[in-house]
This record gives sequence, C-alpha cells and structure tokens, in this order.
Amino acid sequence: MSLLDQVSVVIETDFVVVINKPAGLMVHGDGRTGRPHLAQWIQKNYPETDGVGEPIQREGKPDIPRPGIVHRLDKETSGVVIVVRNQKAYEHIKKQFKNRTIKKEYQTLVYGEITNPSFTIDEPSVSKNGTHPPDPRASEINPPSGSL
Repeated sequence: MSLLDQVSVVIETDFVVVINKPAGLMVHGDGRTGRPHLAQWIQKNYPETDGVGEPIQREGKPDIPRPGIVHRLDKETSGVVIVVRNQKAYEHIKKQFKNRTIKKEYQTLVYGEITNPSFTIDEPSVSKNGTHPPDPRASEINPPSGSL
C-alpha cells in the first residue's frame, strides 16, 4: 500500500477538510524530487482547492503549489493537516494560526527506558543520516525544553 493510499479524511465540511497524513509522506513537493506528496492527493480528491492558498515561490524556479494547505507537518511526522476549500476559509484559518488561536498538540513516542522523569533536551535534532541540522536550509535549531 502506497503512502497516498494511507491518507484518510477525519472531518469534511463545505469549507474545510481535516486529513490524517501518514509518516513518511511530504505535505507538498520540494521541487527537487518526484516523490509522492499530500498535495497530489488533495488535488485529485478536492480539485476545488486548485489556486487556494499561497504557493511556495522560488526565485527563478516554478512555484510549488499548496492547494488549500494552511500549514504543514514534517515528512516523518504523522497527524492531521487542515485543508481549506476556498480562499476566504484560507485567510480565516491562516489568521488563526498567525494569532495562535489554534491549539496544536504533539505527542512523542520514546523507545527505551526513561530513568529520569524530568529532563531538558539541549542537543540539536539529527536527521537519519546524522547531519546537523537535519534540514540543510536551517541555520539554527532551538529544540524544545521541558519535562515529561
């Protein structure tokens, strides 16, 4: 089963579709690879989203479409993605993200034994191939601190 076959709809209204994105699937193309991405699934299943939102603009290169996509999740992160079906809904949800009135919650699975119930993460994230930082375009990574 392909990653695109694992995409599912959690909630659907006339204005918004909340989609469950599996880990390993990019939200939108990166302009460099031909890997499948969620934007392809959205365009196929919700063609009215074409032109909704803001594409990623790259100097001297074609724009990368983001049909109705208001936010994204990292490729290796599974979870819900909000897709809007018209520009008015896009502006409304985008404003909520900007004003931080949308609550985002993340859960992490830990493999192994945690011996200390409280700790601080003070190391940068590392990609699977061991590069620091994992995104070569990132100039700084500020990992979250906190306790479990």
